[in-house]
Amino acid sequence: MIDNLKAHFLNGSPATFATPPDNRKEGYNYEGDPQNGKLIYDLSCKHCHENQRYAFFNLDNSKYSFKHLEKHISRYTRYSIYQVIRWGTSPIPGKRAYMPNYTLEKLSHQQVEDLRAYIEVGAP
Repeated sequence: MIDNLKAHFLNGSPATFATPPDNRKEGYNYEGDPQNGKLIYDLSCKHCHENQRYAFFNLDNSKYSFKHLEKHISRYTRYSIYQVIRWGTSPIPGKRAYMPNYTLEKLSHQQVEDLRAYIEVGAP
């Protein structure tokens, strides 16, 4: 019976780690789709960051959030979406919240560029 159960499940999940693009101004060289980027922002980013639900960094649909994200996209800072998506962040001492790094199975280069395109278009 145990062998039968094991036959239906993976022993592990693939995790293909990626790094931020070498040139963050150019990005991953995919044309971003802002409509798909909106879905990623609304269903992924805001899931944890809206009203600081699970994170200390707050994001919403305000122009302030979008301007902050856009300002840091091409920079080599901890606020760059490339940096935080691919390398994540460490938890603050004494706190459990942190930003995980997203593998290619969780967020492809194309999806990162879709998110970038939505951020650059700005809030609706």
